Amino acid sequence: MTVDRLVLDPRAIQRQAGLEMQIGAALASVMGTNEDLAIPLDTSEIVICGDCLLRPLAALLEDRDQATEPDRAILRDNHG
Repeated sequence: MTVDRLVLDPRAIQRQAGLEMQIGAALASVMGTNEDLAIPLDTSEIVICGDCLLRPLAALLEDRDQATEPDRAILRDNHG
């Protein structure tokens, strides 16, 4: 599973909202700069088993970040 963390770009949102106020939402979506409203922070890849699928994603990422290399090998062997 790949998890992308994003943050909203307030200046891009302001520009898009301003354009929508001037020419309307329908035209702004077509005539706008097609600028990304979100900025990527990082990407994490995790292997997840069926049991872990029911756990909150934040807990899985925390477990992965706290695991030592031998623990990661065990996790890989048991979960994929």
